Amino acid sequence: MVKADQDAAAENAVPDAPNRASAKATACKAAVTFDPVQPPRQVLLRFRTPNKTPLRAVKINGAPAAPADAKRGDVDITGSKGITTVEVEF
Repeated sequence: MVKADQDAAAENAVPDAPNRASAKATACKAAVTFDPVQPPRQVLLRFRTPNKTPLRAVKINGAPAAPADAKRGDVDITGSKGITTVEVEF
């Protein structure tokens, strides 16, 4: 990872967020709050799964959705507004 990328990742990190999943975990959930005045141009949410297991199912605000890249664990939530909930199964 390039130093600039490391700095950006550290700046955008969520304080006290869990960063390790149990090897037995089969699902994960994230809630993202967007700035209503100046939303980002693109948002890719990456789920780092145990043993790099691909995503099997994705729900965005309760509705089924396709992952942007199931093998990498990416979910595209570009264009979402307010509080967006993303649930994945792997």
